[in-house]
Amino acid sequence: MNKTKQNGVCNRLQSNKVLGTFSLPALLAAWLVSVSPADAQTLSAAVGNNFTNAQQVGSLGGTLTQLAFDPNDPHHLYATTWFGGVHRFDYSETGLLSNPEQVVPSSVVNGNGANGSIGIAFHDDPILGSVLYLSPAQDNTGGAQQGLAEIVRLTDTNGDGIWGNHANDVNQVVVEDIYASRWTHQVNQLSIHNDTLHVAIGSLTDDGGANGAFPGESAQTAAVSFIEDLTQFSSDTTTTNLAGFDIDIDDGQELSAADVVAYQSDTQAFTSTDPGKFRVFATGFRNAFGISTAPNGDVWVSNNQTQNPSPPDELHLATFQSDHGFAKENNVVGDWKDPSNPHPSAQAAQEAGFFQSSEAPVALLEQNTAVTGLDFVNAPGNDFDDHIIVTRAANNNGARDVVLVDPSDGSFVPFIEGGGRPTDALIDPYGNLLLAANDGPIVRVNVTGGLPSVVVGDLSGDGSIGIDDWNLLKPNFLFDTSSLTPLESMLAGDLDGSGLVDLADARRFAEIFNAEHGAGSFQS
Repeated sequence: MNKTKQNGVCNRLQSNKVLGTFSLPALLAAWLVSVSPADAQTLSAAVGNNFTNAQQVGSLGGTLTQLAFDPNDPHHLYATTWFGGVHRFDYSETGLLSNPEQVVPSSVVNGNGANGSIGIAFHDDPILGSVLYLSPAQDNTGGAQQGLAEIVRLTDTNGDGIWGNHANDVNQVVVEDIYASRWTHQVNQLSIHNDTLHVAIGSLTDDGGANGAFPGESAQTAAVSFIEDLTQFSSDTTTTNLAGFDIDIDDGQELSAADVVAYQSDTQAFTSTDPGKFRVFATGFRNAFGISTAPNGDVWVSNNQTQNPSPPDELHLATFQSDHGFAKENNVVGDWKDPSNPHPSAQAAQEAGFFQSSEAPVALLEQNTAVTGLDFVNAPGNDFDDHIIVTRAANNNGARDVVLVDPSDGSFVPFIEGGGRPTDALIDPYGNLLLAANDGPIVRVNVTGGLPSVVVGDLSGDGSIGIDDWNLLKPNFLFDTSSLTPLESMLAGDLDGSGLVDLADARRFAEIFNAEHGAGSFQS
């Protein structure tokens, strides 16, 4: 479920479902979590009371690149880093992160020397269940500008928490040999909506042209690519590159001169209509780093512009075959977009329907802001409902911040400052916002007007932990909560999210009660 809203959670909470001895709807309005904001994160006055309690809830060392939840598991937050592996935290309604562990073998993400991934997304596959997709990062420390990237998918069949390590786990390269950059413009963030995967891929060059050591743009660079229907290969868990095209003509020799020519002139990603292949979706982005799919299916992309000269960084709405202005030339094909270009590859791409128009950005987000991740406010009672949350890792005055963009006119307001250099935004399964930062911290912000945040253990909804909450928990002992939403489960007494109200929940309630009323108060 990366970057999509669990609308079903909200819808079910608005029903008149009764759990144990209480009805949910009467409780919703009263639930607000009470935590003190951390000094390092400052909420802008412009957002009023629509967002509250910005606080750091966890951290990881290194460059955080994307956050994600498995749609079948709201109790764990996944975080990718560029050079520090893929991690998972325990997560609950309180938002506090605990028990971080690396959950992807280094053999999966260290093929290009970086030992990490820039993108992560989950797919709820009808046959395989939860599938984890990654875009393993390439090592940019050696100075090489081109490399061959890939997209992998993994499962955790035996449920040990480690993806792709067991004999029965899927550990499969679904797209190999993506001719892309090794610097910060590589195969970037991922977004999955329903059964479609979208991938943001940066440019190989600084200006989109062919010059010197920069041979120019291939079909899939400076673009957004996609696999339209991931279920096309649900049953094939062994074939390597089943969604990619066979381009490498030197049998695995990395980037020979002949390979470079082949990659630069290949048009299959433009001309194929196979919904199970890795095709070009939209073109014309210098560095499409952040990508997210709105609840209605719209694909939004953050775009980092060149620094010399320095136009503003951008936010774009991408549609199939839309072009967004960045040049696309190389020293084999020439200008892909030039209708008078006689090269057959350019003609084939144009005849397939690409480069027919140039779409302007929806929002200009100031010079050198390093726009990165994004997500969407989805809270009908919030003044900023439907606004786009955009992280900016560094702006022109040295600050790092997050802004809220109105998609109707591109205007934006400041949202939050501090907490590191923010690189990704994600609405969690409980309706609140998580922010990842380049230098480690993960910040949580409560979103008002949507799915409420709750105090764990407050089953009555009166804002405190009391004997009335214990009296609501007791009748639900041994109640199976596995079919309920996370919030419904907690309100039934399943405080640890195990799927059952049991003795562990009773012990946890006692701990929460004593923390509020004093040691020994629950026992007395």
